[in-house]
Amino acid sequence: MTVLALDLGASRVRTAVVLDDGTLAGRRTARTPRPLAELVDRCAHELRLSLAAARDHGASDPTALSISAPGPLDARRGIFLDPPNLDPSLWRFPLAARLGEELGLPALLERDTQVAALGEGAFGAARGLTDYVYLTVSTGVGGAIVSDGRLLRGPDGLAGELGHMTIDVNGPVCGWRARPSRGARVGHGHRQRRSRRGPGNRNGEPGGRSRGGRRAMGARDHGARAPGLCRGRRFDRRRLQPAAHHRRRGSRGRAG
Repeated sequence: MTVLALDLGASRVRTAVVLDDGTLAGRRTARTPRPLAELVDRCAHELRLSLAAARDHGASDPTALSISAPGPLDARRGIFLDPPNLDPSLWRFPLAARLGEELGLPALLERDTQVAALGEGAFGAARGLTDYVYLTVSTGVGGAIVSDGRLLRGPDGLAGELGHMTIDVNGPVCGWRARPSRGARVGHGHRQRRSRRGPGNRNGEPGGRSRGGRRAMGARDHGARAPGLCRGRRFDRRRLQPAAHHRRRGSRGRAG
């Protein structure tokens, strides 16, 4: 079965025709517009160009349109809910139905991490496995869980949204209006905010080094491997076991 595919990201729109063996034809990439009307027009335009290029190489006509996009979204209804990395004009918008009408194809909208997890299971690193977790770090942080060969969706379709786990109650608030989360600490959007703020410690103070003596941390440091334990300071291993640490301090205090 040949499928016309759209990958809608916070910064890029990618389109292609997926052939029976999983290979791609007519691949295209463009920037993601912010306003709703412009975004729909750009997606439809790029999809038509991909379809034309694939036909020129002998691809058969697609039977459906598959759309992957950042969540949270409602895959059953084909609408966005309130994805923090997309323009609010897209919230509650039925993108699947709109693009399906534009292209004359049945259309399905699914969360990008769910699609990626299925892709890894069919063609990638998880091929042959029935139980695995997929994690992505891009503009935000997301994930998906496959158990016994099936996606875990949860009652609201949001199971596996690993980027919205609270990891540091005193850290930056994530874009989904939640408590400080992994996405707020590790995602590309967080790294962009830190780079605009300039080098320094977590409070944005000037200077190339933080109070702990190390350079302000980026994506490839302890902040990415152990979020919440390092925040522009020296790595504090005692925070891995705070209860035991405080018990020891308390016992010393009583003994004195």
